[in-house]
Amino acid sequence: QSSLRMASSSSPNEDSSTLRVALCQFPVTHHKATNEQTAKDYLRRAKQDHGATMAVLPEIWNSPYATAAFPEYAEELPSIGDTLDDEAEAKISSSAAKLLMQAAKEHDMWIV
Repeated sequence: QSSLRMASSSSPNEDSSTLRVALCQFPVTHHKATNEQTAKDYLRRAKQDHGATMAVLPEIWNSPYATAAFPEYAEELPSIGDTLDDEAEAKISSSAAKLLMQAAKEHDMWIV
């Protein structure tokens, strides 16, 4: 079942130290591009619709929910310190890592 749940304080006097967390749960498919688009949409909704400053994606969000699929869907992680500047982005081969880095920057959000 698809859902976007928010966990945060309900204080009317929230300040910049308040952490609004979106818990994103959505179905995954055998199509990596579809899964990435779904994650991108949920991250956008978490920020725009709910004001989240952190979003938690499902434990397996960009491949089928089966360990047997891991070898086919595995991606190489970027190096520590790699950024989204033009030169470094060309070195990043992981479409999922690029998506998460771009979304974190665009939405000023922590993503788990």
